[in-house]
Amino acid sequence: MGFANRVLWTLLSLVVLAGRALAQPVEIGPTGIRVTDVAVAPAAPGLIYVASGSGVQKSVDGGTSWAATPRVPGEVTNVVIDSLSAQTVFAIFDVDGSASSRLYRSRDGGESWTSVAFPSQRRIRRVTVRGSTVYAAAYGYVLLPNWDLGHRDASMVSRDGGTTWLPLGFTTNPIEAFAIDPVNPNETLAFSSWDFYRTNDAGGHWSLLFEEQWAGFRACAIDPTNPSIVYLGASSGMRRSVDGGATWGAVGLDAGSVNAIIVDPSSPSTVYAGTSGGLFRSADSGESWQSIGFAFESVDAVALDPASPGSLYVIAGGRLFRVRPEGPKCAPGASTLCLNGGRFQVQVTWQSTGEGSGLGHAIPLSSNTGYFWFFDGANIELAVKILDGTAYNGKFWFFAGSLTDVGYTIVVTDTETGVGKSYRSAPGRMSSFADTSAFPRADGAVVEVSGDIAAGPTPATAYLGAVEACTVGRDSVCLSGGRFRAQVTWRTTDGRSGAAQANAVTSDTGSFWFFQESNVELVLKVLDGRSLNGHYWVFYGALSDVAYTITVTDTETGIVKTYDNPQGTLASHADTDAF
Repeated sequence: MGFANRVLWTLLSLVVLAGRALAQPVEIGPTGIRVTDVAVAPAAPGLIYVASGSGVQKSVDGGTSWAATPRVPGEVTNVVIDSLSAQTVFAIFDVDGSASSRLYRSRDGGESWTSVAFPSQRRIRRVTVRGSTVYAAAYGYVLLPNWDLGHRDASMVSRDGGTTWLPLGFTTNPIEAFAIDPVNPNETLAFSSWDFYRTNDAGGHWSLLFEEQWAGFRACAIDPTNPSIVYLGASSGMRRSVDGGATWGAVGLDAGSVNAIIVDPSSPSTVYAGTSGGLFRSADSGESWQSIGFAFESVDAVALDPASPGSLYVIAGGRLFRVRPEGPKCAPGASTLCLNGGRFQVQVTWQSTGEGSGLGHAIPLSSNTGYFWFFDGANIELAVKILDGTAYNGKFWFFAGSLTDVGYTIVVTDTETGVGKSYRSAPGRMSSFADTSAFPRADGAVVEVSGDIAAGPTPATAYLGAVEACTVGRDSVCLSGGRFRAQVTWRTTDGRSGAAQANAVTSDTGSFWFFQESNVELVLKVLDGRSLNGHYWVFYGALSDVAYTITVTDTETGIVKTYDNPQGTLASHADTDAF
């Protein structure tokens, strides 16, 4: 088990089943306003920004409601979220009747905006942001020999988050946009209307890789899992490179201009293209395409919806839509649990300063319950379950019990409604919690909840002397090489009591149920921590607030420890000095 000192929340990968038909698009607003661009925060489900003629509009609930951020003069043409921080947002405002654009930055999620000191007399097409690195594709005007005004490239780069800027000057053709390599940010791609460039040193030097006169390049996307694969959209279709842009080939997409390209990070063979002839999807990295909506209508922007697997936000005709796959969407996988008849999808990301970050590995335990391990398959870190409580309060209930203090985020999606909930636990905390009003909510709503910590009990210690070796029974499990026996008794407020039924999950971990086998109430593990502090460690996470007593016996020494949980308490607890 790792120990984390600070929280860093990361992208939760979503599983998309390629080839599934999409339901009819649903317009989600903001109503009465023409929108031109959309930005979605992958690590903050439900957070959406749109650019419009009325400033930047923001939704925190997946488009159910909208609010204007503090108004900055001008028409917003582009809004971009920093790929490393959902709180940092940039917006381009074109000044009416002027040859200039103004660039604004918010570092508090759009609550306030400050003007970025970008050189004047430049029109900014698009900004690309990754942490302190900001590229601005811009152009200026030049007087041609025939006295007409032409365009010259005036793109800039900032290495301090937009405070100061340096001119790039590697071409005279106006750059349309930049694309930063998600694996190696020193590598960045840039394209004009008919040529394509790459830098390997964060913009210091640029190389021309590809040129096609009058191609009308409009969009670019890098495969986030394999940066050698690059897609380039043009006025006459799409190109693809499998060697980082050195060579290119056409893909079979004949739908007019390609205005937007999205590669699904969890299923990189799935590619979406917004075109002048509608929305298209490829399940085989661009080899073949199928129309999935907006036939014969221009799609100008596309973004993945992190709160609903396989769903998209789409701008077409100046309006924002959400489109979702039809039919059941949860597919169990290495990082995905499908609970309660497959209706609910559960995924977890973890973050540790010592171990990095990643997806939790999902293991089903019953039809309603499962667990996740982070680093070692024998070491369970988190147990979850979903119960149908509609007969009691009209809701489905979600429970989680952690056996770790590693920081993590749980995302639960109701695949029938698209409603998602995100639960976050900070590093250094052990949380058990119950959300008995989890689902359903209004369609498309996403709520973030921090797991509450119930104070762990002070263990009672006894010494029995010599005891029998541990044997597995219906009410006991043998953990940590069979040395420790774990048993649980429960009691209710109406006077009932009994011995919990036990099941071994791994060599170190067991689960217990009280009333029904499919309803796991408690998960417990014993780890050998002697190499760190000379003790065996006991961890448990509750999925129930029923009163219970845990008894753990060291069959080699006869030492017994009991942990008593009072009625109405949901607790996760770590005893790193147990034995």
